[in-house]
Amino acid sequence: MLIHRAANLATTKRKGQPPKNNNYSKEIKEKIKKRRQLRKVWQNTGYPNDKTAFNKFSAELKNLINNEENGKIQNMLSSLDPTADTNYSLWKVTKNMKRPKTHIPAVNNNKGGWARSDPEKATTFAKHFSNVFNPHPESCREHTEEVINCLESPNQMCSPLQSTSPKEIFQEIKKLKEGKAPGYDYIDAKLLKKFPYKAVMKLVHIFNACLRLEHFPGQWKIAQIIMIPKPGKPLEQTNSYRPISLLPVIGKLFERILLNRIKVHLNSINSDSVKVMGQSNKFTVLSTLLAEVWKISYTALQCF
Repeated sequence: MLIHRAANLATTKRKGQPPKNNNYSKEIKEKIKKRRQLRKVWQNTGYPNDKTAFNKFSAELKNLINNEENGKIQNMLSSLDPTADTNYSLWKVTKNMKRPKTHIPAVNNNKGGWARSDPEKATTFAKHFSNVFNPHPESCREHTEEVINCLESPNQMCSPLQSTSPKEIFQEIKKLKEGKAPGYDYIDAKLLKKFPYKAVMKLVHIFNACLRLEHFPGQWKIAQIIMIPKPGKPLEQTNSYRPISLLPVIGKLFERILLNRIKVHLNSINSDSVKVMGQSNKFTVLSTLLAEVWKISYTALQCF
């Protein structure tokens, strides 16, 4: 996507770790240069007096660096706060301390070898989950074919879905929770909430085209799979991990737009289930869906 490409182009690529002394004050940097000069003098002359001067200056510099680092830590600890003003910095630091990152070792590829690189691990996990997550066997083939034919049949007599508007997009963006991990496009809820009006209008055009064409873009169905180690399991086995899928937030936003139209349609159905179960917005949609699921299950049982 354009935003993903622009973010990559605007990000400066760093080679390796930056020098540690870049974070020091100007006074400490000058003393580090002087210590290097004293060490060079001692290495060239070999005099005991030069070695003593170098060791004494190094000890003073070490104490100065320790005092500055301790001061930075104290300032960081004093600035921690559990509120949203500091982006919940206290809880993030606590979480990092209690739940350190776990190093993932090489994974057994079940072929007598080991998957060490990221592509090899991805291929190994893909083969494992393709064997684990299989669809359930069909209990009634005739009912399945009937459902597929109904879904694939053209619905020319159905009225088109109501188009969306910038107001609805802004309202749904405000409902998105921040702090959730984004998908492969790196677009999260915090970034969407900072979209200007012109960017939201682009989303309106895209969403209206999807509603008009009755199409859900395939790019919004691509999930980034993250492997979470199971506690107490050997990390070299593929069955010791559980996957979580991170979908693009824009696709979730479009799902909210669709959900609004589904709610309107279900609330407008004049069925007995809606009349009996009441007209409350909290229960009408759920009760109607449960009633429809019961009807489908009852129809499937008639095949036996």
